[in-house]
Amino acid sequence: MVDYDGTELYINAGTSSGMKSGDKLVIERIAKTLTDPSTGEVLKIQKQKIGLLTLKSVEDRISSGAFQALDLTKPQRGDLVSLE
Repeated sequence: MVDYDGTELYINAGTSSGMKSGDKLVIERIAKTLTDPSTGEVLKIQKQKIGLLTLKSVEDRISSGAFQALDLTKPQRGDLVSLE
């Protein structure tokens, strides 16, 4: 996730990544990373789903659309984006 201006949410993926207008995506944040105390190896990443994004504008390397919050958590730069 690149930016959220309170209305539009921008992601760093576009037509070059296969995105198209109307695509629905999930916005998540890493809530906790569980690591092995001996090796530091990441064993599991727990994510918190914070909202949904419906793409309206899609360019080569950037897309934007309407964000629908699932709770009171606001999106932040660096949040994870995946196809719904």
